[in-house]
Order: sequence, then structure tokens, then C-alpha cells
Amino acid sequence: LRYRADDNLDRPAKNVLKLTQVDESSPKYEYTFTLQSTQRMTLHLVDEAGRENKEPPEFVFTATQNRPADIEVTFPSRDVQVSPIEELRLSSNISDDYAVHQYGVTYQLGGGDAQTVSLGGAEHDEKTIVAEHLVALEDLDASANQLLSYHFWVEDLVGKGETRRTLSDIFFA
Repeated sequence: LRYRADDNLDRPAKNVLKLTQVDESSPKYEYTFTLQSTQRMTLHLVDEAGRENKEPPEFVFTATQNRPADIEVTFPSRDVQVSPIEELRLSSNISDDYAVHQYGVTYQLGGGDAQTVSLGGAEHDEKTIVAEHLVALEDLDASANQLLSYHFWVEDLVGKGETRRTLSDIFFA
């Protein structure tokens, strides 16, 4: 098996990888590798008499980058006016190209401490999630003309157990 990495796609494949037989009685051969970048591999077969295949097939393995998650705040999708006794329903659509690890919402009333609420954890191996949360302003002891700021967040995996946090736009009530 000859291969070349994505930065050498115009040059002939020179690196040689040996396939290993699955077991002695099997006609199956394999090679296991971790794909770090796009690679082209050409399969050259040689029989016991030393004859090679005339037209070796070429395989292209394309590596794609793990993109950050997307967050679309769907309700309210703008700044709003609320009363101190109101309940504010927050909703967003969260999506990721691989899987969402954890997601939630953070809000802060006036100059108080920010409250971070996790809405889902690692049990969500889904690519798209609807995140919803109800903020009861009366339970926060809100008063007239106090500002509530909020944003959604999502964590996705970037490799070897590391997470990356993405934040939505910040909104105000």
C-alpha cells in the first residue's frame, strides 16, 4: 500500500505500508491507521510469482476539520421587555458536526452573580438539540428596571477528551 499525504498529492506515492494478514487461514489483509490529514493510497498487489496488478486502485481518505458547534437562539431571538413577576422562556437550537457533549444557559440579573445552568450532559450524542429553560424573574427577586442578560453555551469534543465551549450572542430582558 503506497500513500501520500494531502500536501504531496501531485507527487508519486513513495511511502510504503505493509498489509498484515488477518490470520493464516484467511485471504484477508488489513492495515490500521489514524487519519490525521487527507491521504491518497494506491493498492499494489503482488502474487507468489512476483506479478503485480496492472492498474492498482487508488483510495482517497479525506480528513475534515471538527467545526465548533452552532447555536441559534430561537426564542426570544431579540431583546425583550419583561416585568419583575414574569417568567421568561428561553429556547435555542444547538447543532454540531460530531456530537454535543454538554450545553446550557447562563444568565445574570443586574449586578448579581451569573447563574450557569447545565441543560444536558454527555449522555447526548446527538448532532442537533433543542435547548429550553424557564427563568422565573419573581424567584430571582427582580425589581423594575433591572436588566437580565443571558446567553446559551455548548461544549463539543475536540480530541483526546478535550472540550471546546462556544457561546451564543448575548441578549437582554
